[in-house]
Amino acid sequence: MSGYTVNPPRMTTQSAATLPTTLLRHRLHGWVVQAIATLIVLTVGAAAAMTPRPGTWTMYASGPTEVRRVTLPDSTLVQLDRDSVLAVRFDAQQRTLGMLRGGALFDIGHDATRPLHVQLGANVLEDIGTVFDAHQSADGGNVTVVSGRVKIWQREQDAGTSANFAADGQLIADLGAGQQASMHRDGSLDLIDHHADLGLSTAWLPTDIHFERCTVADVARRFNAYSTQPLRIEDASIAAMRISGHFHARDTEAFLTYLGTLPDVHVVRGSDDIRVTRATRSVRSRALR
Repeated sequence: MSGYTVNPPRMTTQSAATLPTTLLRHRLHGWVVQAIATLIVLTVGAAAAMTPRPGTWTMYASGPTEVRRVTLPDSTLVQLDRDSVLAVRFDAQQRTLGMLRGGALFDIGHDATRPLHVQLGANVLEDIGTVFDAHQSADGGNVTVVSGRVKIWQREQDAGTSANFAADGQLIADLGAGQQASMHRDGSLDLIDHHADLGLSTAWLPTDIHFERCTVADVARRFNAYSTQPLRIEDASIAAMRISGHFHARDTEAFLTYLGTLPDVHVVRGSDDIRVTRATRSVRSRALR
């Protein structure tokens, strides 16, 4: 199994709502360490995922030589960097992810009724329709936004387990596409790079995208991890088409050229995104000339 559901002892509903650093060190240290040790053995090469139950954390881990793809129950796509551990908890009010070790790239599933927060050391990342990279480091953490926006909060030392970040923490950064923030171990802001090198920040991702009978929508999401100009599949029937292929991950143009060869597919390049729509009669007529 690829996810290991852990039900920690004596955790209240309030304390399970977030995963602050102090909670990890004191209350959860024993079971987290035990779970991680078990997960590293159980999860390498596994294929099935378990859906989290209310009040539980579901743990995902990658091996020391693999980048692992995980699709969460809300359709959030996570690519775990090598030797990384992620804790996941969903309930009726919110979605909480805790980066326990290493880092990952997140392509967040849309859910207007449940906000999503990622806890990274002494910081909390608030997603606003985003693809972003988050990694822990010896000095603190780094966040790089590929597309969309991410707000970064520094949690107060005595914030307890409250999830009200606006009240209990300090907003230290509001990042847009192509921007990167580095934080100290205490969660304070180190610097913001407004023109981040996305290739360098995501160099740990696989260099090739190989897919067998995957939907166009799923493949487009994988390409979106590498570009600040996201692909948006606007037609449901095109999104559901199953395709097979092998592309260099950073050669989005080759993939778009391939999509353009599919029946009734029209690619529209905009300044902020690339839309894939169903071709109108006039577009098909021009293509036949």
